[in-house]
Amino acid sequence: MTAGGGGGGPPPLHYKVVLAYDGAAYSGWQYQRPAPGQRLVPTVQEEVEKALSTITGEPRGRLRVQGASRTDAGVHARGQVAQFRSTRALHNERARASLNKLLPEDIRAREVAPVPADFSAISSSLYKEYTYTVCAGPVADPLRRGTALHFRWALDVDRCREAAALFPGLHDFAAFTNNPKQGTVQTMRRLGACELSVDEEEGGARLLRLRVEGKGFLFKMVRHVAAAVLEAGAGRLEPGDVQDALADGRAFLAAGRRQWRVAPAHGLCLERVAYPPHGDPHAPMHAQPPAGRAYPAALHARYGSSAPLRATRAGPWPPAGGEGGPGAAGG
Repeated sequence: MTAGGGGGGPPPLHYKVVLAYDGAAYSGWQYQRPAPGQRLVPTVQEEVEKALSTITGEPRGRLRVQGASRTDAGVHARGQVAQFRSTRALHNERARASLNKLLPEDIRAREVAPVPADFSAISSSLYKEYTYTVCAGPVADPLRRGTALHFRWALDVDRCREAAALFPGLHDFAAFTNNPKQGTVQTMRRLGACELSVDEEEGGARLLRLRVEGKGFLFKMVRHVAAAVLEAGAGRLEPGDVQDALADGRAFLAAGRRQWRVAPAHGLCLERVAYPPHGDPHAPMHAQPPAGRAYPAALHARYGSSAPLRATRAGPWPPAGGEGGPGAAGG
């Protein structure tokens, strides 16, 4: 399938849709084919594909929907980007309105726009930005129970910031993932930012937001980073421990030194996915000048190790229900 031409020809047949969703009711972004005799697992991609099929008349296989991030079960998004194809020309605003009439209320299409034929939601991206939100204080905020982790232990914000400052750059993140294939997976990743902001709330509570920016992430990596930052703030993890984990994650795991449990999914949100400018949807994206390319260092090194992974002991964390399921990455 090819895109339409320029001038007076039809609009391009390659599109992106920017999505926001509450992930609480879904087993992540990615469609999961049910086993024989089993019910379909609810996913965000399934709902998006059903709505797109209705407005375009295209079956799922021809739409070729692909999301920029395979957000895990229970993880939210404000800026997920998905690409799709259609033989039907779509008007951007009408397509958005039609999608929002068909989608469940916990999924919204924020934008529908044409893209060049060689646009890839995954490989064309410059970086992804996630936030992890924590309500720190003795009493949980019931209005944030679905979007923020309640952390009831004493927390030293300066220690949190000290730990967060260790993560930007190129490191081995083997100790910061739940991937069951750490023995072969490439665990070197580069983070462009890991920053903590704090807002004081009534009653002595504090709202913490950890912003993490990077090109590629391991399975549950951001949630492990958030957990380590909080454990450092609670005095249960030293900066030297974080440095050791980032230097050789497999050795850190083999020594049984990972004392934290992955942070629950509901505090994590995919805020946005950044792309280089592609103002002309009829021109090949990667032939266009990369003016304003904001994150060239995101072309991170990738290599792995054959060192085995050993089970580690969880730290003193609250019950982490809904921590995620298979087939998801990034959170």
